[in-house]
Amino acid sequence: MLLINEVVSNAVDHVGGQHAIEVQARWNGASLWVGVADGSAVRPIVRELAHTEHRGRGMRLVAAIAHQWGAYDYRDGKRVWFEIVNLPH
Repeated sequence: MLLINEVVSNAVDHVGGQHAIEVQARWNGASLWVGVADGSAVRPIVRELAHTEHRGRGMRLVAAIAHQWGAYDYRDGKRVWFEIVNLPH
């Protein structure tokens, strides 16, 4: 839930209610793939940790917890995705 919240929050921040956000999830019994599409072409980045900033840690969490993550062009924006594998049943 933490990672889903992060990628959805980023999408909301970047499109500001101007575009729809599409969330897809696939569970195959052992792994979870989640993709969030929005209308912004701005790709997420893993920022350096700055203790003085109140934001900017989310993609560090995604990168640290997910087994894989990335982004690709999708329609007029992008899709950010992550996968977590070997989840207990």
